[in-house]
Amino acid sequence: MIEGLRGATYEEVLSVLGLYTLERRLRGDLIEVYKMIEGLTRVDVGDFFDKNDSLSVRLSGHSIKLWKRGCQLEVRKHFFSCRVVSWWNELTEVIVSCDSLRGFKRLLDEYLDSQGIV
Repeated sequence: MIEGLRGATYEEVLSVLGLYTLERRLRGDLIEVYKMIEGLTRVDVGDFFDKNDSLSVRLSGHSIKLWKRGCQLEVRKHFFSCRVVSWWNELTEVIVSCDSLRGFKRLLDEYLDSQGIV
């Protein structure tokens, strides 16, 4: 326990430590995936995910489905590249095919809010 935070609420602890809630981390993770797919960052999407075109055809949803790379160990399941795939694949075509980062963020916020996540 950190001195002075005993009895503080979760939100107070996050504020003092300058951390985000897990819901905000999810939003940030999804934004990073969008930026990788759209080439808006120096990180190559192929370093983290496989885009599986055959998976996209078989499943409902959108056309930019991602495939998890080996997440068998419990600790590995919490890595960025494993924890975000299921959430990304649940997004709608309208959200993932948005033509701007600003539009993606707006649609993502609406989606997360409608799901009661943020």
